[in-house]
This record gives sequence, structure tokens and C-alpha cells, in this order.
Amino acid sequence: MPVFEDVAAFHAWIKSLTRQYWPLVQPKLEKTFAKYDNTPTVFTHGDIADHNILIDGGRISGLIDWETSGWMPYYWENVCCEEVGPPKAFKKVVEIALADFGAGEGEGISQAAETTNNRPPREFMTKEQRRYFYGDNCLDESDNSVPELPAIIQ
Repeated sequence: MPVFEDVAAFHAWIKSLTRQYWPLVQPKLEKTFAKYDNTPTVFTHGDIADHNILIDGGRISGLIDWETSGWMPYYWENVCCEEVGPPKAFKKVVEIALADFGAGEGEGISQAAETTNNRPPREFMTKEQRRYFYGDNCLDESDNSVPELPAIIQ
């Protein structure tokens, strides 16, 4: 992950990674970008998950797995916690603990992250694309609808 001078530079980097899919993710990101563009970066772990927290005697004694740490936007830790698949109880603890640190900002960032692999956001994929990128278990067979891609993307 590159080092960013400020949050606006981080947002510009995210935008550059989305390439031709920017029109799809822009509506979900603009509000977050506007809210945080003029805030300083903060040091974050980047992978807070139950398997990275050390417990000794019923108390947190440390955090491991720091390779994704860095100076990121205020909301970044919360976004990263939304990305992992920990048990529901752990997600609830994180939700409560990080409530004041950008809760709910993750959807647009997650959608933008999908496009960095040069593929459309999941909600715009055909069933075949979803099966290819995410495997057979990702499909809800009752959902046959796929939103139309904007002309700029086709």
C-alpha cells in the first residue's frame, strides 16, 4: 500500500484504481470522500480480526499481523473490519468499539476495491461473471436480475 500525504491523496488513488468503473462506484464514494477529504490520516492496523487479537487472562494483550498497517483515513479501520468474515459476535463488538470511527463507510470503498482487479462491481456482474469470480456458492438462484451496465462501461 502506498504512503499518502493526506486523505485526499488516498481518495485520488482509490479513484485511479477504479478506472472505467468510476461512474459505477462514484455515487457511493462521493459522500465519504467529501466528508473526509480535509481530515488528517491516522495510523491504523488495517486487519483487526478475532484471529489477530491476543488475549491473556481475559484481557487484550496484543495485536499481531501488522503488514497492512499504515497512515490511512479515519474510517479505514472500520472499512477493513467490514471486509473480513469474523463471527457475528466479533463483528458486533467491532461495530460498538469503532462506532465513532467511520461506521458505515465501507460499502462504497469495498465496491471500488472490486474494480481494482479490472472487473465490474459485483452488483453489476452477470451470473456467469459472479460464478467465475466468486464461485458457485455466491449465487442466490432465486435472484436472476442483474442491473444494466451504464453505456460508458459496455
